[in-house]
Amino acid sequence: MKSPCVNVCVIDPISSFCIGCGRTTEEIAGWTQYTDDQRESVTHDLANRLKKITKNRKRGAVTAKKK
Repeated sequence: MKSPCVNVCVIDPISSFCIGCGRTTEEIAGWTQYTDDQRESVTHDLANRLKKITKNRKRGAVTAKKK
């Protein structure tokens, strides 16, 4: 079974997505129990989630610099 995991398992506190693969902890834990359609649905959205994490982290860095 294919997994989007890239062995960078850190959950972004703002989005609750893993910064490595973009999944939630619930999706990570249940991945092997998901149907092919469920895994495909999650996988389809991962690129957008990772972009959101990157945007949030950049915004946080800018905010931190202003302090």
